[in-house]
Amino acid sequence: MKAKRFIAISSVILFFIVVWFSHNRYYIRFSTLDSLLWMNNSASGYSSIQAYTLIYSIPFLIFLNHIFFPDSLVTIVRSTKRVMVYRKISMQIIIAAFLFSTLHMLVNLLFTSLFMDWDLLKETKFFFACFVNMIALTLFYTSIGIIYRYIYDLNPSSGIAIFLSYLAIGILFFIEKLFIPPGVWEPLKDLVVLPYFLEGKWMTSILTFVYLRQLVIITVYYLVGSSVFLRKDFI
Repeated sequence: MKAKRFIAISSVILFFIVVWFSHNRYYIRFSTLDSLLWMNNSASGYSSIQAYTLIYSIPFLIFLNHIFFPDSLVTIVRSTKRVMVYRKISMQIIIAAFLFSTLHMLVNLLFTSLFMDWDLLKETKFFFACFVNMIALTLFYTSIGIIYRYIYDLNPSSGIAIFLSYLAIGILFFIEKLFIPPGVWEPLKDLVVLPYFLEGKWMTSILTFVYLRQLVIITVYYLVGSSVFLRKDFI
């Protein structure tokens, strides 16, 4: 179990490093504010909405499946407290989302610190921005994990559940991209914490609303998912 988790964590770190350099290999030549903003812009790149949804979603779900093994059906069938079992599953999703988001942040912190001027990073509050962004990402990937679990409980195939979860996130991304006008809120717009802080568009107080909105979404998903889990037949 420990070896499998170590491989999963190492693979995610390597994945993030490859993505980071593939997106930032040009900008790291210049230690300027423009380069830092381009490296962390919300449209494309390592810390963009597109990356969070279309690039990282499947790796996260695979990571979730390797960090925590599938539940024992015998244990669930015999359990008289399915609510407690579902809470345990939800906590595993939160832990996996936190680990995944933390690794994403650490790779960004490490390599940005190596190539960018420290005075620039302090001036833009880059380290604080990365931290609060990590919390937002943890909430976002918790939502994805609960969606995955909901689909898995309806059809116990991890492959199908991963595909349908990714399809749902992808559809949401393209709906937001093509049909939602600027200024209208939708869930993916809360994934702009890092670039907006670096550009000075957001203050700390706005984070309260971002986190609350994401927590409401998680709560709704949790309630829907738990109702399906509690009625599920384990045969």
